[in-house]
Amino acid sequence: MNALIMDGTAAGDAGAAAVKAVLVEHLGNAGWQLDDWVLRETRMAPCDGDFGCWIKTPGQCVHADAGRDVSRRMTAADLVVLFTRVTFGGFSYELKKAVDHAIPALMPWLQEQGGQTGHPMRYEHEPALLGVGLAAGDDGEPARVFAAQVARMASNLSPRRHGAVVCDPRAGGQEIGRRLDAALAAAGLATPAAAGLATPAAAGPAAAAATGPAAPTAPDGDRVEVA
Repeated sequence: MNALIMDGTAAGDAGAAAVKAVLVEHLGNAGWQLDDWVLRETRMAPCDGDFGCWIKTPGQCVHADAGRDVSRRMTAADLVVLFTRVTFGGFSYELKKAVDHAIPALMPWLQEQGGQTGHPMRYEHEPALLGVGLAAGDDGEPARVFAAQVARMASNLSPRRHGAVVCDPRAGGQEIGRRLDAALAAAGLATPAAAGLATPAAAGPAAAAATGPAAPTAPDGDRVEVA
């Protein structure tokens, strides 16, 4: 089972590096195969917000840069980890710029999803989603806003399972590991086997070139927010 870490932290952030080391260790020990994407090292234009990925180049960004890799790598993963400093309760610039490019993984039309109106997924495979935020204090309003942000993103991308946790880099490796493990367990993601997720067999943009996008299906399964 593959876990994509979308690292939106800044260069030289020693606290982020310490938390990430614990995250990588715990995911690896749990049996996840890691794809570590350091976004600050990737050249990617911001989303134009013109929905050209739906109209002009359906299923991929109109810019021929790493933005096209976002939906491809996300839909090829079984678990997507959003790793970021909590910024006013939300994502860092680098992570927000990247996740905006997930829009090509959605279809342009709207349908009712769990009592809300949203866009169905373009591809059948829906990776689980875990937000790991970093803050000097791991409780309080910023943590609640961060968890809500991850939950709303999950609502848009329709993963079967999702969760969020905020860690204080000053807490030490043992406490950080405990919080990460608790968040994974609460979301049913403690191990790939526990997650009950099937590795996609050519399910995503690469497969679409050969077979066409899979018919969108209504989201189902568990949704768990962990503050």
